[in-house]
Amino acid sequence: MKYVFLGNQAIIGDRILNEFGQVIDLPEDIGNDAMLSAALIPQAEYDAIMKPLAGTLEASPGARRNSPAFQAAKTKALVKLHELRERLQNPPEPPAAKLADKTPAPPAFPKPAAAAPKPEPAELVEAQAKKPA
Repeated sequence: MKYVFLGNQAIIGDRILNEFGQVIDLPEDIGNDAMLSAALIPQAEYDAIMKPLAGTLEASPGARRNSPAFQAAKTKALVKLHELRERLQNPPEPPAAKLADKTPAPPAFPKPAAAAPKPEPAELVEAQAKKPA
């Protein structure tokens, strides 16, 4: 997978990245790890942000980097990098339906025994009368 460098300088493996927009080809798992420590984003994300500017920027790199349009796009790319890092560091929780499949059923508790019916007041008076004094 191709990644684009957004920073000033980084070393990834045997490659030295020292220019904004440099492309590096890395396996996805290594690229994801590298995004956490270096300013890299997937090329597709970079292209979505920068391609609209392709015809509007001046030819010289210095003039291009100083243009407000480029600075705004660079800021968007850095915000995207932050979002990608957040997602890598804090993966989303699985949906509740998937959790329900893995959650064991609650234990079955025995049903309580039926309570004895309450005596009527007349029965209470009769029981009191039968008691030896």
